[in-house]
Amino acid sequence: MVSYRLAPEAKADLERIWFYGLENWGLEAADKYYAAFFTILNSLQSNLICTLQLIFVKATGAACVAPKA
Repeated sequence: MVSYRLAPEAKADLERIWFYGLENWGLEAADKYYAAFFTILNSLQSNLICTLQLIFVKATGAACVAPKA
């Protein structure tokens, strides 16, 4: 399975976003917003894998199945 790694700059950005959310909307909202980033990243990753499967296995008639989280 393909995985992603966040650059140190991206990690720092997410940390700053979390602290901004904490200061402006509280802990629960900051945590939910932070978690949503990873939900979206995982969805993008699954869609990329599916797209690559379609490109490379189209000739075999194989179905595209997104990996289970």
